[in-house]
Amino acid sequence: MTDKSYGLIWFKVYKGHQFFIFQRGAANKYQRPLVKLAEQEWNALPGKISLPPESAFFESKTQRVFELDGRISLNWQIKVLQRVERQYDLEITASDGKRRFFWKIPFGYGYCLASMASPDEIFKFTLQCPDDWNTVTSVNIKITPKTDE
Repeated sequence: MTDKSYGLIWFKVYKGHQFFIFQRGAANKYQRPLVKLAEQEWNALPGKISLPPESAFFESKTQRVFELDGRISLNWQIKVLQRVERQYDLEITASDGKRRFFWKIPFGYGYCLASMASPDEIFKFTLQCPDDWNTVTSVNIKITPKTDE
């Protein structure tokens, strides 16, 4: 994944697993999901989510967005506070007051590893809530070191 002679031409995250197709000599079809923001831009973002002590290497923010078709999306930003040695999974739970929904995705979608991220880089991603939700009453995130299964 670090060899520049290969380009990422397809990827999918499905049920906590990552699938990738790289091609030699191809251009990446996906933008790198890690960005840098000025400190004042980061501080101006609303929606700070408290993280447990075991996630002390990261800071998290989220905003609810209502799409034109009426669906609700959750825009997340996970900021790396210091270099980490491992890859991490993000376990996210949301509720509409009646039901809970669970997502598990790897940091950086698994191709921009947390261990390759510089301090202050931010992993930005969007999650779609179920079609029939018209509100989100709670969200929670747990950032855990990836375990080899």
